[in-house]
Amino acid sequence: MTASPQEISLEERLARALDVGAPQPLIDLYLEATAMAETPVQQGFFLTHAYVHALECEDPRARMLKTRLVDLGRDQA
Repeated sequence: MTASPQEISLEERLARALDVGAPQPLIDLYLEATAMAETPVQQGFFLTHAYVHALECEDPRARMLKTRLVDLGRDQA
């Protein structure tokens, strides 16, 4: 029996997505991690990863991610 996505930890889903190498699922997972982050440093870490993967696949969310990083002081406009 296969576990549902809700039963698999975020860390395990990230590891699986990294193994596959598909950037779009990684963006979603890093955004999920950002939403769960407890500090601005953690948010910046996960947003940076989401942004890099968005740039890699020319995902339209890259602009929004850049804005969020600038707002956190993690990047320049």
